Amino acid sequence: MSRPERPLPPPLEGNDRVITGTITSGFAVALIVLLIVRGQLPHADRWWVWVAAFGTFLGLFGFIWVPILKCQRDRASARRQTPRARPEEAGQATPDQDHGGREDADTGHADTGHADTGHADTGHVNQPGGARRP
Repeated sequence: MSRPERPLPPPLEGNDRVITGTITSGFAVALIVLLIVRGQLPHADRWWVWVAAFGTFLGLFGFIWVPILKCQRDRASARRQTPRARPEEAGQATPDQDHGGREDADTGHADTGHADTGHADTGHVNQPGGARRP
């Protein structure tokens, strides 16, 4: 007889600044100590100086980058949660209303369907087998 499973608790959030700062300061202290005793280290063990230097560098990078990353994720999450206007409500053309690669009467330029990239329209749609438009 098996016991019923309990729901998993939510993941814990740590204070990123404290965690990153603590680890970075540990690497910085190790770097300072290793630089002081570098002359006494055997030549084969001097690579530890580079480990401490790189750890300090990565910690400083993380101290700067993690808040930026969290801010970007929060903004992306907020954008996903806000409802978007449907194309027909916003007055935009829907795919069935598009004139499908014909020349624009006002400008004489071909509508490539790739206005933001400037790539030519190959006539292929994103379907398996590359079906052509009529």
